[in-house]
Amino acid sequence: MNIEIKEPFWKYKALGVNEGAFKGKDYVDVWCSYKDKKGNYVYPHLYRVSKDLAREYRLFQRKSASLRIVPVADMEVIQENYKEQVENWTTTNDSTTVTITWSNVGGESK
Repeated sequence: MNIEIKEPFWKYKALGVNEGAFKGKDYVDVWCSYKDKKGNYVYPHLYRVSKDLAREYRLFQRKSASLRIVPVADMEVIQENYKEQVENWTTTNDSTTVTITWSNVGGESK
């Protein structure tokens, strides 16, 4: 499961990763849905954050969540232009089968 982060921590060029997301896991995959004025994703990739990496960074309490403020530059990119590719998925349902077509950057269907 990928975790959506709605807005980065601008001051730190970082994303806040909820500590609870690591429960029983060594890592989490995150993406940021924030877009600039032109509609472009500010951080367009899918990133992997290990529990060990997250624990190296500041803990921030926001409402009932404890967030680790992890700089995007330190995260592992596991899929480039993640959200653009996901938005190119098309789904059809004829009540017996569901077909998902994903047109990737090269124009091929998988």
